[in-house]
Amino acid sequence: MIVAFSVSPLGVGEDVGEYVADAVRVV
Repeated sequence: MIVAFSVSPLGVGEDVGEYVADAVRVV
């Protein structure tokens, strides 16, 4: 999750947003 948040501002955007959302749901 930390990596996803770190990558998000770099411009990955929606893909990371979905990944983070799934990760948060799992946690």
